[in-house]
Amino acid sequence: MDRWQAICHVLGIPFHTGFGAGASDSQILCHQILGANGLEDGEGQNRPDLPVYLTGGRWHVIEIGEDGCAGGWQPGDRLFFEEADPLAQMPERLIGLWCLVEMPAPESRQLLGRCRRSDDGNSAHINLEDPAGGPTRTNLKPLKTSPLRLVVPKV
Repeated sequence: MDRWQAICHVLGIPFHTGFGAGASDSQILCHQILGANGLEDGEGQNRPDLPVYLTGGRWHVIEIGEDGCAGGWQPGDRLFFEEADPLAQMPERLIGLWCLVEMPAPESRQLLGRCRRSDDGNSAHINLEDPAGGPTRTNLKPLKTSPLRLVVPKV
């Protein structure tokens, strides 16, 4: 950490660890468990014990369940998705990124997957690749899209 702090100082870049005064500005919007059966509400939604490593913003946190999931994550890993990310309103810039996608009514639920170009060519639509190798959902018009910004592995 000392080396990173020194490099940032030399380059004139603000250095923040996420711990301390600014960390309280962050808000956990939801905490969910991701397992073989998809997303489920986690016990104790908005739990205060979830670590926030980035300051400010509104975050969705997904914890990988004991039954695991594909995508290269291990049980206990925590995935942080930023709701206010500038890319969230530009689906064409999210191609190839893991995202948490909120669907409008009547489906009204959240989906996790890797964004792909839509089959219909509409820049407001995306295809969503399933992390567990299931079928790709095609031509989705999401209500909100939150890109994956941080993975905290279980130690």
